[in-house]
Amino acid sequence: LIATALTYASFGLEYFPEAFTTTYDGNTVTFDTVLSCFWFVFYNYSARGNLKSVLAKAEPKSADWLPRLFFDTVFFIWVGIILFTTITALLVDALGKARVDQAKRDYEIRNVCFICGMKRTDYDDYGLKRGAPSYDDHCNKDHDPWVYISYVAYLNAKPHNKYSGIETFVKSQMDKGETWVPSKTSVALEAEGKTGPEKSSKPNSDVSSKDHNESGSSSSDHDPSSSSSNNSLKQEVKEMREMIKSNSNNSSLKQEVKEMREMIQSNSNLKEDIKEIRDLIKSNST
Repeated sequence: LIATALTYASFGLEYFPEAFTTTYDGNTVTFDTVLSCFWFVFYNYSARGNLKSVLAKAEPKSADWLPRLFFDTVFFIWVGIILFTTITALLVDALGKARVDQAKRDYEIRNVCFICGMKRTDYDDYGLKRGAPSYDDHCNKDHDPWVYISYVAYLNAKPHNKYSGIETFVKSQMDKGETWVPSKTSVALEAEGKTGPEKSSKPNSDVSSKDHNESGSSSSDHDPSSSSSNNSLKQEVKEMREMIKSNSNNSSLKQEVKEMREMIQSNSNLKEDIKEIRDLIKSNST
């Protein structure tokens, strides 16, 4: 706008100085400088491109009739049509984009939890039991942002040597810049097994139990008390083996071994006990 007004003021003062006049309180005022012409053109932008309405009229048979026709027409096309239409379009587009952004923000405020990021539709799809918190209660009570802000202020004001275990963890996460707030879960959802570690660990409970037992047996191999019991077991197995070898020709011992075998075969529970003992001896044979 400023460049256009300055260009037309300079061009008009150069070729049409007699046209840049106006009447004020019955007196004719003439603009003799580029700056005064600039303010005159800039002030009359409100005419929306119709510059000839504020300039002195040119007579049809005068020498400057065609140049004034070209000057006024170009000003009308450039300022009245192109420039003002472009400005109007930009304003309308900016206002439309602002309305869309505001509608998007309003939607997220109403339908996305500020703390955990849970959407309203996802929360409703879980189908919680009667009496469970609604989505609005989830956002405004369970995950009230002001409660979390108060908790952060409380941790910052509390001496570090008086922190509990949870407070120490949360403070360390805050200091490292890592998240500590819940992510798409809540107490109500975890209580019904919809989200949380309990839900993800249930399918793997057998594997976890097996891993736990294996880790327990592995750790017991390195336990000093377990090592001493293994040594005594090895000694007992060795003595039993030597006793059987030394009495291999003893008929009474053979009879006892035979009776013991038949008793084991006839008793399924005893078979299982013997199997466990055998597995235990094998696991400790080394």
